[in-house]
Amino acid sequence: MSPPVLERAKSGRSACRATGEFIGEGDWRVGVEAFRAGRLTMTWFQPKAFLKEAVQVEYSPNGRARCKGDDSVIEAGEVRLAFISGGSKAYYRPAQAAAFLAEVLRKVPELKGFDLASLAGLTDLDQGHQSAVVRILASGGKRSAANPRKQAAPLKAPKAKATPKNKAVKRPAPADEEDEEEEDQSGESGDEEGEGEEEEGGAELVWAKHGASPWWPAYVGVPTAKQLKQRPAPEAGSSSGKGGKKKKHRKEEEEPPVLVVFFGPRQSWAWVAKDAVEPYTQASRLKHAGSGKASLGDSSGGRGKAASGGGV
Repeated sequence: MSPPVLERAKSGRSACRATGEFIGEGDWRVGVEAFRAGRLTMTWFQPKAFLKEAVQVEYSPNGRARCKGDDSVIEAGEVRLAFISGGSKAYYRPAQAAAFLAEVLRKVPELKGFDLASLAGLTDLDQGHQSAVVRILASGGKRSAANPRKQAAPLKAPKAKATPKNKAVKRPAPADEEDEEEEDQSGESGDEEGEGEEEEGGAELVWAKHGASPWWPAYVGVPTAKQLKQRPAPEAGSSSGKGGKKKKHRKEEEEPPVLVVFFGPRQSWAWVAKDAVEPYTQASRLKHAGSGKASLGDSSGGRGKAASGGGV
């Protein structure tokens, strides 16, 4: 998995994974690789949205994740930063993530004065660890000038107190955590752009229509096991044959419904027929934007409850 990148947008086609807004050509953007549709692809964020929505500080629940900075195991209870894109997560120790975050804060003018103490999850840490993480990130991951060879000890969660009978409290085992990235199945807004990334014509970002609701901006999601159980059987077309019996068209039988995740204040998903999905292009935007008064720049209203297949 490639490290995160900070760059100027090469065009105006990419959309922020967190907000769904298009990133203008020449504007700063942060790229994070994530699994989508079974493969790694670069997803993009507006820098401020990246820091607010895609960076999470937490204690590692077990010792199965590895730091993407040096490929070492992050021990259970150790403080780590997660870079999140949908359902994909890449984990770093604070010192390994510090240099990239410092670059983002230094180069992007709108982030001048950004408070690192506002990072998500930081206030859930032990008080001493909160200040230590902020100090490490603010330093850009540089070693102490007084002793450049000395490595700081990992920040670990305080041990749980024993019971009065000196027996440790039995806690439920944490959910399995991938050593590498978790495949994106959560259905959050996002788009990728050319040069090895998804382009508009790749139908990752689409217009979709569900029931009586208008066409609405969405993207093709990766269904979870629960969503797969709710997938309707494909409706086969039919025509009258000999004796009035109906024949099913094989081609239409092989067109399963598509899972799409709609943009909006409260995202929702639905299984829709394949012919009710169109790639999100400039032409389709002009064609459908007026039907529900929606586009990726304004996905706040228009689509009714009928277009919701479920919560994401």
